[in-house]
Amino acid sequence: MRTYIIYLIEEQFANHFYGREHMFYNLFHDYEEAEGENKRILRRQIMCVTKRIPANLFNSYMDEKISSKQGCFEENGVYYIRKNRNGAHSEASLGFRNHSVILHASGSYESETIFFEWLRQWNPYFLALDTGEGRCAWLRPIKQPKFILS
Repeated sequence: MRTYIIYLIEEQFANHFYGREHMFYNLFHDYEEAEGENKRILRRQIMCVTKRIPANLFNSYMDEKISSKQGCFEENGVYYIRKNRNGAHSEASLGFRNHSVILHASGSYESETIFFEWLRQWNPYFLALDTGEGRCAWLRPIKQPKFILS
C-alpha cells in the first residue's frame, strides 16, 4: 500500500523552496522522529510553512467532485475511489487531518491520480510526501519566472 501525506504550503515558502523540496521532506520526517522540545520547535516551523486546509471547503469540494464520478463515494468523512479497468484494480482513500490530507492507495495508479488531479485543480501549492519511498513532489509544479537578459 502506498501512503502519501499531503500538505498545503504557504505560497511564499513554496516559491522560495521550489527545487529544494527535499528540505520540506526532511522537516516533516524529522518532526515524526522528534520528541520533547525538538518536536515542539519543529511543529512551530511546520505551522509556519503550511497553510491550514479549511475542513468545510475541503469537504464541499470533494463532495462536488465525487458526485459526478462513478466508483467514488464518501464514508465517515473519508473519500474513496475504486476502479477496475481491463482487469487492473485500483483503490484509494483520502482523509482530512488538521493540517494535512492523507491518501492511501493500492493497485494501479488510476485512483490516486484522480485524487491528485482534483487537489491540484483546487490549489497549486499542495506538496505530497511519499512516506514509503522517502520522497516528495508538488502536485502541480510551480512555474518559475524566466528572465531574459539583454
